[in-house]
Amino acid sequence: MEEKYPTKMITKLLSLSNLDVYNQWVRLQVYPEGARRLGHILETYIEPVWLIKAREWIFSQEWFWLVILFVGWRFGSQIKFKAREKVGWLKKLFWPIVALLIFSWKLASVPPAIYVDEAVTGYSAYSVLMTGKDEYGKTVPILFKYFGSWLPGLNMYYLVPWIKVFGLTEWGVRIPAVLLGVWLILVFYAVVKLKTKSEKAAFWGAGFLIVVPWMVFNARLAYEEMIGMILWTAGCGLLGRSVVKKEYLKWGILALSLSTYTAHVFRYLTVIIIPVWAVIHVKEVWNWPKKVWWQAAGIFFSTQLFNLMVINTPAFWVKQVIYEGVSLLKIWQNFWGQITTYLSPVTLFVKNPDIDMQHQIPQSGLFSWWMVWPISAGLWGWITKWRENKWWLAIMIVSIVPAALSGEFISVQRALPLLIPLSMVMAEGLSSVRKPILIGLWLYSAILVGRSYFVLLPGINQEAWNFGYKQLAEETVKYPQTTFIVDNGRNTRNYILPLFYLAYSPTKLQTEVETNTLSNYYFSGKTFDDHKYGNMEFRAIEWKADPCKDQILVGDELSISKNQAMEHKLTLAGEVRNKQGKLLLQWWKTNPKEKCSKMLL
Repeated sequence: MEEKYPTKMITKLLSLSNLDVYNQWVRLQVYPEGARRLGHILETYIEPVWLIKAREWIFSQEWFWLVILFVGWRFGSQIKFKAREKVGWLKKLFWPIVALLIFSWKLASVPPAIYVDEAVTGYSAYSVLMTGKDEYGKTVPILFKYFGSWLPGLNMYYLVPWIKVFGLTEWGVRIPAVLLGVWLILVFYAVVKLKTKSEKAAFWGAGFLIVVPWMVFNARLAYEEMIGMILWTAGCGLLGRSVVKKEYLKWGILALSLSTYTAHVFRYLTVIIIPVWAVIHVKEVWNWPKKVWWQAAGIFFSTQLFNLMVINTPAFWVKQVIYEGVSLLKIWQNFWGQITTYLSPVTLFVKNPDIDMQHQIPQSGLFSWWMVWPISAGLWGWITKWRENKWWLAIMIVSIVPAALSGEFISVQRALPLLIPLSMVMAEGLSSVRKPILIGLWLYSAILVGRSYFVLLPGINQEAWNFGYKQLAEETVKYPQTTFIVDNGRNTRNYILPLFYLAYSPTKLQTEVETNTLSNYYFSGKTFDDHKYGNMEFRAIEWKADPCKDQILVGDELSISKNQAMEHKLTLAGEVRNKQGKLLLQWWKTNPKEKCSKMLL
C-alpha cells in the first residue's frame, strides 16, 4: 500500500541521500515526462526531504505561536514606508505580464483534468450561449442549480463570450480565470498603494501575491470566486478610502453589491462588512450630507433587484440548511474549531487541511513557508498602529467568518477572501527589505510553486481531478449504438463530465429534464442522482439485470472488481490508470448470451 502514497513513504526515508530520494520519485513515476530534470533540481537541491520533514514538525508545535509573535514584534515595529515614488508604465506592466505567464502556463493540462465544478460551470455557460437557458431549460436564471448549490450567476455569464471564442474546452473555461487573476493583481496593487502611499510596498506586494500558492491555484481554475475577489477587494479599498473622499462610497457600495452575484461567501461578507464599516467610522461619517447616503442606498438596492426577486425562495437560502436542528453550542464549537484551523500556521504555511483533494497543492500550505515572518511582522504593525489600520483589521476578521460558519468541514475555497488582508500585511512586512533580498525571495517562492504545482500536482491525486472521463467520452463516440452504464455510487455529479467533453447539445439535453424541475425551478430542491442522455446512463449498476443486456459497464475497482467481472462474464474493453499505475476508470463489455443464456430461454 505504501507505493500508492509516495509522498508519505519518501518523507519517512530520512536516511537516504538526496540523489536516492530523487530516484525513488522517478521509479514511482511521480514526475511527469519532461519534468524530471526540473524535479531533480527542485527536490534534491532546493527542498531536500529532511527540510520538508523538519518544517512540518516545527510548524505543528504550539510554541511556534510564540516564535511568530516574537518575529512580529521584532520586525513589525520597524516598518516604515518611503515617500511616493514615480514609476514608469513599463515597470507597472511587469507584474501583470509575469502573472499572465505563470497563470496560463500549461493551462489545459495542469491540473490534469477538469473537475466537476469546472465542468458544470463551463457547461452552464455553454448552454446559455447556445440556447439562452441553463441545462435544465431555465431561461437566463439568476441562480444556477449547480448540483443543488444554487450558485449566483455572474461568473457563468462572464464565461459565455470566452466559450464563444475558445469553445467548451479546458482552455476555454480556465483562461477567463487567468485574466481575472491578472486583474486582481492590478487591483491589489492599487489598494496597497492607496493604503500605504508606498510604491515599493504596492509593487512588491503585487509581485509576491503572484507566487502565493493559494493565488496561483485559484487563478488557473474555472471556479466562481475570482470575479468576486476582484469586486470584494476593490469594494473594500474604495469603502476605506471613502472616509477621506466620500464620493468613493457609492463606487465601493457598487462593487460590494455586485460581488453578491458571484459566490455565496461574498453575499454574506457584504451584508457583514458594510455595517462594520459604518460602526468603525461612525465619527467620521456621522455628519455626512443625506444626499451621500441616499445615493449609496439607491445604488445598493437597485443592484440587489435580482437577489430580491428570489430572496423568498429556498434556492436563495440553500446554505442555511446546515443549521437545521443544530444547537447553538454545536455551532459555536464548529465555529471555534474552524477559526483555529484556518489560522493555524500549519494550514497557512505547511499543509492544506481541506477534505477535497482537488483544493490542495502537494507539499504546500496556502502560503509558502518562509512567508510566515513578513506576515507576522506586517500584522504586528497593523496591531500596534490599530487606529490607522482598524478598517483593514476588521476586513481580516470578517473575511474568515462565513467560512468558519459553513459547517464542520474545512473548505479553503470559502476562506479565499482571507488571501487579500494576509497578502497586504505581507506586503507591508516586506517593505523594509532590500531589493536584492526581495528578488531572491521571489525567485525562491516561484521555484517552490513550480515544484508543487507544475511538477508534483499533475502526477499525484489524478483521481481527485476526475482524470479518465475525457477518455471515456471519446470511447462513447466510437460506439454510438452501444449503451454505457456509468456507476455513480460515490460521485453522483460525474454525469456532467461527458456533457462537457462532448459539448453535448443543450437543446437536446433540456428535453430530457424532469418537468417538475423547470416549473418549480427555485423551489425544486435536491437534484436527481440518476441521469440519462445520448447513449449514456449514470446510475448504480444493477447486477441482476445489466449483465444480461448488450452494453458496456463503467466504474472503478470498487464498482467493478475482477471477481465481479469473472462472475458476470464481462470482457475488459478499456481502462485509464494514473501515473502510479492505480486504476481510475474501466469499462467492461457484457456477454449476455454467455451469462444469461439460461435465463433468456
